[in-house]
Amino acid sequence: MWLAGKPSSQSLEKGGNVNVCWTFWACCSSESKNTGGADLGAHACTQLLDVVFVPLFLSGAETIDTSIGTGYGEGIIHADYTHSLVGALLIAILSGLLAWKLWGKRGGAAIGALTFSHWILDLLVHRADMPFLPGNAGGLPLVGFRLWQWPWVSASLEIILVVAGSILYYRTLRKTAKLSKHMTTDGNLIWRTRLAGGVMAVLLIASFISDFVLHL
Repeated sequence: MWLAGKPSSQSLEKGGNVNVCWTFWACCSSESKNTGGADLGAHACTQLLDVVFVPLFLSGAETIDTSIGTGYGEGIIHADYTHSLVGALLIAILSGLLAWKLWGKRGGAAIGALTFSHWILDLLVHRADMPFLPGNAGGLPLVGFRLWQWPWVSASLEIILVVAGSILYYRTLRKTAKLSKHMTTDGNLIWRTRLAGGVMAVLLIASFISDFVLHL
């Protein structure tokens, strides 16, 4: 869910997807020994496809077509490398391998899955602008379920994902604090993580609402 016209607006539109991604990771890796570092990695990896998109956008290799408009979900995104199915899989594999070295096999699998989940969730909202192969090699049909064509539907879905993700994330932190001796003895760490998750949820909701309302 990035989260129309400008790269920053793209980010706002995908906020809900990112939130639910790092929530899924938190549930899967609640026993991680390096929770603080893995938590940061999980937050970052959900946006990794868009992070890689930025330099390609600036170089002109990937573009955003604003001929329809610059409002919520109106941009047609030609991210033919970062948001192709194979491209997203490659980025996910690389991020998973790096995470494996840092946080072990389970952490690597979770980070890789989170990175790729960005593509899955984009598939729901994007117009048919997502290729299977990098550079749209072979001219295969583009995919996308087009939920952005119905702003109130996609907006409601993204808000639900943000709220549900925030709740699950908070509940996972409480469970971690109870089950992990490391987390229990480091109260400052659990509170910093709660604060970071809460602030991120509030900012995502606020930025999403402002972007949506301003472009009605």
